[in-house]
Amino acid sequence: MQAGDPGARADLGRAIELARDVGTRARARIALSVVLFAAGEDARSIEILDAGLDEVAEVDPELAERMEGHLLSNIEVAGPSLVRLPRTIGERVTRARSAHKPRDTIAGRLVLCALAYEEFIGGGSAAEVVRLADKALADNELLQHEGPACTPMYRALVALIICDELERAAGKLTLALAEARRLGSPTAVVWASAWRSVANNRLGRLLDAEADAQAALGSGDQYPSGYGLTLAGIWLSLALTEQGRLEDARAVLDRVPEPDPPSLLTYALIESRARFHLACGDYSAALRDFQLYDRLEKPTVDLVGWRRPATGIINYRLHGARALIGLGDLDAARALVVEELPLARALGTPREIGITLHVAGLLETGESRIQTLKQATEELARSQSRLEYAKALCDYGAALRRANRRSPSPATPARRRCATAPQKSSRQPAPASADPASPELTPSPPQSTGSRRWLPAE
Repeated sequence: MQAGDPGARADLGRAIELARDVGTRARARIALSVVLFAAGEDARSIEILDAGLDEVAEVDPELAERMEGHLLSNIEVAGPSLVRLPRTIGERVTRARSAHKPRDTIAGRLVLCALAYEEFIGGGSAAEVVRLADKALADNELLQHEGPACTPMYRALVALIICDELERAAGKLTLALAEARRLGSPTAVVWASAWRSVANNRLGRLLDAEADAQAALGSGDQYPSGYGLTLAGIWLSLALTEQGRLEDARAVLDRVPEPDPPSLLTYALIESRARFHLACGDYSAALRDFQLYDRLEKPTVDLVGWRRPATGIINYRLHGARALIGLGDLDAARALVVEELPLARALGTPREIGITLHVAGLLETGESRIQTLKQATEELARSQSRLEYAKALCDYGAALRRANRRSPSPATPARRRCATAPQKSSRQPAPASADPASPELTPSPPQSTGSRRWLPAE
């Protein structure tokens, strides 16, 4: 199983059939669920666990809690395919959240991993998400006891990434990656590398993000494509897009298989495609990406009773708003931002609030735009998401320049803001054509008598 050998599926299936005691069957079900999950068969992994949970709960509560942790984690990865599962599956999530058990054991921490992620997708606060994730991941005990291919552990790590605890998440993923290499587990190498790529991307370490995604793809060459390899391709294309290497990003995106049936991977693929289309200026395609996410997400809204509206794992409303701005439909874009802002404030991270204010600022003009973009940069300055901070700084500096708050001196507000942006976002200079700050940094030419000369950026 740890080696990613597809033969493990048949072995574990046979073990379930032959096992005479409930405990052995339960442990085989958990192991088989990991194999199925790694192969991208989310629904089947959920069915395997759901079928055995009630049986083991009667004889071994701790083992049942371990199984519950894996089941809840896989349910959360089902994403839009939740509509294909029995409604009782969603009820398991609600019961686990309302159980209020101490969750102090290793088995309990597996459940906490899932509950941390559930708190986010259900509209909870980042403070509570991080509290649950920290308790689940404390002292790296899960990694030591369950190994680096522990699927619930990655739910808690993703929750930390989403809540902007990027450095801590990257550090724990580095530990998982080292342990995966020590054990010789390609499956775990792929998972740890792929998710560290996301953390590095948000941190603005674009070359590291690219290297992690490439390492994940290289580690999985000898095994069938599945969850980890698809994820690595998605994040590689995103890292390339953010570097301005759009042809390379397009080539990677063209090779990423469409998840069938759709899952949480579908949402990640939509995000990568939407960012790529926005970078290319193809606003119609980016809008179609937003509309696809909306169509997939809406049918799942009431399937888990406690969940409230949330920002979503990919900020899809903001991608849609940017696409609508590009198409000139400012009223529709503004409606999406108005919907998103209270959800961002409910989560409460500087990143979510800052990126929402950033898009809101792009819908304003004059002094209102400057002040809203200033608020966005102030929020993002407190965030670990250096990439988003750099983008906001660039637009804030551009707004200052357009208001004529500039001069040939590098000390002017506009030039200072723009000059800071590229330093925040990459460990090497981006190509000039891919660096939105470049035209804003062009020195003003001498003024001619009479009509002012146009600047290159203008």
